[in-house]
Order: sequence, then C-alpha cells, then structure tokens
Amino acid sequence: MIIYCCRFFFAFFSQQKVVYFTATFPYVLITIMLIRAVALENASEGLVYYLKPNLTRLQDGQVRNSGGWEILKLRSLTYLKVRRQGFSPQ
Repeated sequence: MIIYCCRFFFAFFSQQKVVYFTATFPYVLITIMLIRAVALENASEGLVYYLKPNLTRLQDGQVRNSGGWEILKLRSLTYLKVRRQGFSPQ
C-alpha cells in the first residue's frame, strides 16, 4: 500500500511539472521571438508599416470587393457550421 501511494504521488507531481511546462513554454518562446524580431535591422519600419494604415488604399474598388467577399465567405461558413450542429434560434 505504501508503494502504491508513493507511485501515485510521484506520478501526480510529475504530471504537474508537465502542465507547468506546457502552460508557460509558449509564452517564453513568443517572448524570445519578439526580442529577436525587434533586434533585426529595419524593424521600426516594419512596425510603422503594420501600425499606420494606408487609408488611400481603401478608396480602391478592388480592395473593397475583396473584403466583401471575405465577409460573405466567413458568414456562409459560420451559417453552415451552425446548421450542422442543429442549433435553432427560437
């Protein structure tokens, strides 16, 4: 009985370590990748490119057309998924 209890506690604490590792490792990895990306040359230009939008591009009809089609595709896929699950809003 004592051996069984020792094995149980050992397995419990080893699983706990695995959970801690799998919960924190992605954040550590993302932090390392962020530091590496910011350290590259011309990183500030890339950040400005993504954070400062080009509003004149929105006047182009092709951009609006592409955006509209993306919205329609997303709505249709969502509708089909809801229909398959049998959800009925009443």
